[in-house]
Formats: sequence, structure tokens, C-alpha cells
Amino acid sequence: MTTPEGRQAVASAGLASWVWSLITDKNRTRPSDGVRPFAVTALGTRLVVIRHTREGTVRVWDVETDRPVGPPITGHIASIAVGVLDGRPVAVTGGYDKTVRVWDVAEGRPLGQPLTGHTDWVRAVAVALLEGRLVAVTGSDDQTVRVWDVAEGRPLGQPLTGHTDWVRAVAVALLEGRLVAVTGSDDQTVRVWDVAEGRPLGQPLTGHTDWVRAVAVALLEGRLVAVTGSDDQTVRVWDVAEGRPLGQPLTGQSGVVSGVFTACVDGRPVAVTHCSEKERVQIWDLLADPHRAGHTAAVCAVAVADLDEGPVAVTSGEDGTVRVWDLADGRSVGQAWAGDGVARSLATATIEGRPVVVTGGGHVGLWDLTTGRSVRWLGSHRRGGVNAVAVATVDGLPYAITGGNDRLDLDGDEDDGSVRFWGLPEGPPHGKSEGALVRAELRLGTDEGQGHLWLEELSREIPRRECHRLDAHWVRALAVATVADRPIAVIACGSYGELRAVDLTTWQSLPFGHHESWVNAVATATVEGRPVAAIAGEDATGRVWDLTTGEALGQPLIGHTAPIRTVSVTTLNSRPVVITGGDDCTIRAWDLNTGQQVGPELCFPNPIRAAATTTGGELIVCHGTEITLFAHDSPDRTAR
Repeated sequence: MTTPEGRQAVASAGLASWVWSLITDKNRTRPSDGVRPFAVTALGTRLVVIRHTREGTVRVWDVETDRPVGPPITGHIASIAVGVLDGRPVAVTGGYDKTVRVWDVAEGRPLGQPLTGHTDWVRAVAVALLEGRLVAVTGSDDQTVRVWDVAEGRPLGQPLTGHTDWVRAVAVALLEGRLVAVTGSDDQTVRVWDVAEGRPLGQPLTGHTDWVRAVAVALLEGRLVAVTGSDDQTVRVWDVAEGRPLGQPLTGQSGVVSGVFTACVDGRPVAVTHCSEKERVQIWDLLADPHRAGHTAAVCAVAVADLDEGPVAVTSGEDGTVRVWDLADGRSVGQAWAGDGVARSLATATIEGRPVVVTGGGHVGLWDLTTGRSVRWLGSHRRGGVNAVAVATVDGLPYAITGGNDRLDLDGDEDDGSVRFWGLPEGPPHGKSEGALVRAELRLGTDEGQGHLWLEELSREIPRRECHRLDAHWVRALAVATVADRPIAVIACGSYGELRAVDLTTWQSLPFGHHESWVNAVATATVEGRPVAAIAGEDATGRVWDLTTGEALGQPLIGHTAPIRTVSVTTLNSRPVVITGGDDCTIRAWDLNTGQQVGPELCFPNPIRAAATTTGGELIVCHGTEITLFAHDSPDRTAR
């Protein structure tokens, strides 16, 4: 599910859950300080996060209860690291007052006197064990790196010199049995130092074209690597022992990379980077397999399904293939399916106990999800592609519902759109023959203000009572919902933002709204017993509508800087949220009832073409050729 160009992480637990919670947990009690540097440690039996807040203090937060522990640590703080001294957790901080301080984490009080020696701000600090004693390595605006004995409160050796500008980042690790420090500087270089001997190892690592703000280290297939972030908006991976870059720079952060940390998720080393100025978090897979099967062109649609073996994602790409992914391990299941052109829309369903996928592209196709075999081609719209697909049960029978840009109306002289209803066949697979299926078509925007029901088997037109008149044409998006126990199709049409909710049993049009631009995506859900529809527009805004009353909920979803391409509704942390993604390469979460953005957005290397949430609360994001999974453990999910 990843490619070497992006190295975006696919993760199902642990770190990805925490990162996803950053944008979904609006009700957290921690300060709203964006994504800022932090450290994690154990305090007794509790896991705590030590965070440097925007107000200039350090707070300790209990991860389980999400409550502060003890008083804030105040005084001088610009950087922070944690370690264990005499069996108790301590925080070592560097400050704007040119000093280094040691704090008792549990009590929030200083230990000993400030460590002095730097002649300018101390911007970076890391801690490690050196020959059994806790040491701190610090970087300063005085262009030096210093090593300190934390217990004795004194410097070890002379300052490490070589950088020609501010030292903004420090990380420490063991390399072939010796403690090394990796530093990043405003001189655009990364340096490696032997901490015990107080000397540089090898030449400076060059490649960044602006300040190096962040450094982290990790083990990658047995070798020590450094991951660095820079003002040049790239992330680089370096072989520390050999002093050389690994692969190409990782791009797509869309801002200054101000922080990096590394972790292991499901056995895979990942790097998490953040951009404080835009409050964006990004996850990178450091072991992306260049030979792993995946889409070779942009992913344009995604749907989810539950099989006996577990949940899966189904994706279609501009390469003309459809793929199935096991969400437990991120692996492709079986061979890719070759459809009829590009399937720009997907829907999953269960027909008489058999999981199926309906694809919409040049034709409407029906596939057996467990085997990847074509059940049959249902057919196509007259003169245009299929833009949207949904599945619904009407009068006890399963139907595929498709929307397209048929281009011609009944008189053959105007652009027009239609919604078609395809009766899903029973029985075993039938290959690619069409057969005699019950099909119906609802014409939109026809003469005399009427919709029409077309029964193709009978080859005759049956006018229905006044349904609705649309001033727009193409059907751009649709979804199905249940309102008052009746199946409803929510339809978005044309360039004028027309929205219609149509009762699929009576063909009556229900009260609904209007958007100010093209509507690119529609999603429906039942939230707190209320059926709702969320829409996303070409104007970079979205909206949520109550399908029972036809009224808008909350404020418009305003924050994206480019057209929104995908929308979904789910419940996270017992709160209904709308998830949107678009051409600005971000995923954003919104409070469904208020329209307010929840937390910072997630940034990706490529525009977001499709996204979906599973019944288990996982978020699947499709960007470029990448599919990224974020897990989130939370109860009370009712979105479909």
C-alpha cells in the first residue's frame, strides 16, 4: 500500500492511533497548542506525555486520563528531554536564559543548580547513558554542542565545535557500541559526534538547502539512521555510519519541518514529522518496499467491506485496476482486477450472503469481492461516464444506483444527467454478458419539470408525477440514506450546486439545500438517531444537512484552501465528526454539529482523491498512488 516515492506509513495501531487522535479529540483537556515538541516517559505505573506548551511552560499529561499531572514546569524552557536519575523520571530542559536545568517530573521542581556554560540560547537537548551515568547533550545558538553529567551538574570535556550557525536539533544513539550525537544546524548541515571522545565523526552531511530544525534516530534493517527535517520543507534519511543519504528527500510536508520523532508501529520503523506553523502531522514509512504490489497511477476511489477474514479496503486507480487490501497487515489481497477503463466510483454490498463490489467508470460492473471475478457488466449510461455509485435496498430488492453525465436530454440538444437503478442479479457469476436485468432510469432536468422512470426491459417511457426540476445537468455525486424507514437517494448535480433528496419508493423530492459551487462528494450517516448528509464542494467548503428537516447543521466547513474531493461521516470519541480531504493535500476533521474544525489537519505529499472510515473507526486516505491507514480506538460508531 506504499511506494518508495512517498514512504507514507500504513499503520493499524499504536502511533497512528495517537496521531489520528490529535485531530479527532476536540474535547481533550490539554492546552490547544498545536503539535509541539514532547517527550514520553513512565511515571510509576502511568504513561505520561511531557509537552512544551505555547505559553512557555512544560506540562505533564496522563495518557490514559488525559489530565495534567502536578504543577506546570516554568522558568526558561526552549527544549526538553526526559531520562531516569536514581530511579525517578527527570526532565532536562534548555532555555532562553542560556542555561540547562534538571527537573523532578513528579513534583515539578528543579534539581540542583542550573548548568551554565553556553553563551546563547539552548535550543536542543537529548539525554542518554554514558558508561552508566546519565548525560545530556545540548545544542545552542552559540554554535556549540556540550555534554553534561546530569547527576553531578557539570560539563564533560570541552564544547564540540564545527557548526557555523545555530544548533537547533540533537539526537543520541549507540553506534557500534559507542554513544554518538547527531546534530542539525542553521548552517544547513547535519553532523555526527563521538560523545565520549568529544570529536566529530566523518564529514558534515550535506543536502538540505535551508536550516535543519529537527533530528531523530532509528534502526533501519540493523543500521543506525538519522531522520532530519528542514526549512526547505523536506525530510531526509541518512546512514549515520557511512555518512551518506538514503534514497531521495521525502517531500510533501508543505511547510517548515519543525519536529521529527521515530517509533516502531506494527514492527515497522516510522518517522512522524510536524509543521508547527500549519499544525500539520505527517507519518513516513522508513521501510517502504519498492517491490510491493500497488497502484501505478493515482488512486481515485475507495470503499470498505467486512469479510470473514476481517475488514478490507477496495481501491480503484487511474491505472485501470481495482485492488483489495487487508487492513490488518496492509497487504494486497489476490491479483488486481482489470476493469473497463478507470473505475471512478465504488460501492460494496452483501447480496444473499456474498460480498460484492459495484464499480462505475465507462461501464457499471459487478464483482465478487472474495474472488475478484466479474459477475457481469450491468451496462452503461448513454453517452458519458459514471461519476457516482451507491447500493440500496428498495422494496426488499438490492439495487445499484449510479449517476452520470449522459450529455443529451430526451430531445438530444442539451446537456443532461441521470440516475440509473440496476437490479443486482442473483446466482453464480455470469462472466461479462449483460443479460436481461431490471433497470430503471430517473432523468434529471427534463422538459415540463418532470422526472421520468424508464423501464428498459419494456422499452417504453412511463412519466411519473412531478418529481423535481433541476437547472443543472451532470450527476456528480450521490449517496443513499434511510429517512423515516424509507430509502432516500441524495443527489448532487451539475455546476450550480443543486442538491436533491429523492424517495426511492415514491419518487417524491424531499426538501433539501443548495451549494454555491459544484458538489464533488456526498456522504450520509445516521448520527445520534438523526439521518444527515455531508457534502464537499469545488469552492473548498463543505456543509452538513439534516435529511429529516432539510436544514443545515452548524456553520459551513471552511478551512481548506483548494477544492474538496472526498467527505465521510463517523463518530469518534463519542462525538460525530465529518472528515474531508482535498487538493490542498490535507485531511481535516470537523465537529458535525457546529462546523468547527477539530484539531490540526493531517498533511500528505499529494492531493487527497478519496477517503473512507471503517465501522471500526479507522481512517483510510488515498493520495497519489498511496493508501494510508490511521487506526483509532473509540466506541459508539454509527456511520455507514
